Amino acid sequence: DNAAELLALSDLWCLAAVKQHVLTALRRGLCNSFRRPTGGAAAAEAVPQVAVLVRQALEYGLGDADGGLGRLYDDCTAWMGAWPARVWPTRTFSSMRRDVQEDVLVAAQSALSADSAPAALAACRHLASALPSVAWAARVRQMQEQLSCYGMSYAWGNFAEVCRRGGMRQDRSECWGPFLEELRAHVAANADPDAVVRALGQPGFEDVTRTLLYGPSLLTGTRGLPARPRPGGRAAAAGAREEKDEESWLESWLGEEEAGHMQ
Repeated sequence: DNAAELLALSDLWCLAAVKQHVLTALRRGLCNSFRRPTGGAAAAEAVPQVAVLVRQALEYGLGDADGGLGRLYDDCTAWMGAWPARVWPTRTFSSMRRDVQEDVLVAAQSALSADSAPAALAACRHLASALPSVAWAARVRQMQEQLSCYGMSYAWGNFAEVCRRGGMRQDRSECWGPFLEELRAHVAANADPDAVVRALGQPGFEDVTRTLLYGPSLLTGTRGLPARPRPGGRAAAAGAREEKDEESWLESWLGEEEAGHMQ
């Protein structure tokens, strides 16, 4: 409760040990060492308050020669950016300073990668469905839309790698069916020839569908993927029968409906 006062006194009296003790208490206590939040976790309410406190301390000119305040602030914004579905839909977060909210959004966007993009977009969908239709949620909804749009643009710009990583993880909690539907709508609504050229021009793009549906190991496995049909009478018919036989043992981890979206 008196963290702000103790930080001010530690700076006034040059008591580095007191400052370090306060920052450690904030990190381990209120922030719960930035562990993964559970439903109704106290950290979801406390971390935004800690972020604002540290931001104000830095703005008021408290000494930070060792970078402790800056690191704590960066950890707060990164943690809030990593868990939008659990942290953002609260009054505490929605009433937080606008500049701190912007830093959280930047942290969430910066953390996107080929591995994390599908899960981040799934969290955006969950957040959108959980937000109530009240005035205080308007800012949070705006941030959710900005993160979702940025994530879709990132996923489309790195589509081949996103699919390869998805085939390796085979994590159904990422909800690939809705993800592919939203991505298709995003591409249709944001027609950008340059983005299409970048996506389709990535090396190995022709194997993206199969890699996601069946996993990348089949690209180098001994049995291989189903052979593509070849023109030419009986040879073509035989090739088609072989392809059908090969496909019979391949079952996509995505499930029939999701695989249909991908194809």
